[in-house]
Amino acid sequence: MTPALDRDLKKLTGRAFYRAEWAEEVLRCYHAASMNLNAGTVEQLRVLYNWMFVPPTLWPLNVQDVLAEMSDHWGYEDGIYRFYHQSFKVYYRLQPATLKIVEELQALAPHLKLNPYFRQIFAEGTGTEFKLAHNAN
Repeated sequence: MTPALDRDLKKLTGRAFYRAEWAEEVLRCYHAASMNLNAGTVEQLRVLYNWMFVPPTLWPLNVQDVLAEMSDHWGYEDGIYRFYHQSFKVYYRLQPATLKIVEELQALAPHLKLNPYFRQIFAEGTGTEFKLAHNAN
């Protein structure tokens, strides 16, 4: 166990609803994944991770499930691997995860619009079906 993981588990130990017990697996996955990811990606996941220390009754969404899904092998690592190797499976792995994250973000403040640049990147990177012609270049 890393000192950071140990410290984080101790933070949750005294909290209500056995927080350390039901959050331990997700915390371990995050710490394991963060050692293999670049700093920018770790920082993005850290935003979700920090919510693990806020009482669940204040969560705007189920942070633990989203963090677990995005930190595990199939949620993140495999999608990036497939993108790097230009596999058609990236269409079916990363797009649904991206859609879910954007839905959750928008649900946090439904009265606000997401950043226009973010919406453009999102629109251009999702909603695309794989075609053999995509392998032409």
